[in-house]
Amino acid sequence: MLTQKEIEKFVTLINSGKNTYKDIHNEFPNLSDSTLIDLIGDDFETKNFIYLSNRISQKIPILIFFTKVPDNYSENYTFKDDDSFELSVYGENILYQIEKEYQSEQNTKEAIRWAKYATIVTLIGLIYQFITSAKSSILNLLQSISGLMPLIFLLLFLFSKHHLLM
Repeated sequence: MLTQKEIEKFVTLINSGKNTYKDIHNEFPNLSDSTLIDLIGDDFETKNFIYLSNRISQKIPILIFFTKVPDNYSENYTFKDDDSFELSVYGENILYQIEKEYQSEQNTKEAIRWAKYATIVTLIGLIYQFITSAKSSILNLLQSISGLMPLIFLLLFLFSKHHLLM
């Protein structure tokens, strides 16, 4: 029996085009032929009711079908390296879930990236507002001082005259 992670890896492998027995065996060296037979949906003539009832009671999902069912396919079938498989409807549904989760993950990453951009633009706007406000305040101060300049010069002149008289 495969774990959910192994099932997803198995389905992805078959979908990628690496769908021969050799490919499967290379990727899953510990997968027994009997377990692989359990994952195949193609029927073979069997009178072994123990095998059939075990398959039904264990609720083993049918993930694949032979691309071309071998003539000698049976319960004790010996796989050939070039036996090839395609996904069952159940396998396609698992693949769809994997792709949907991947797309959701990509959308989340994209949203995070745009949120970072928005934060940077907001900070730039705040800095610009601060600089503009500070610049405006400095200009107002300078204009106020420049408006007082004649008075300041007069006071300085008088002070300097007054200072000279002393």
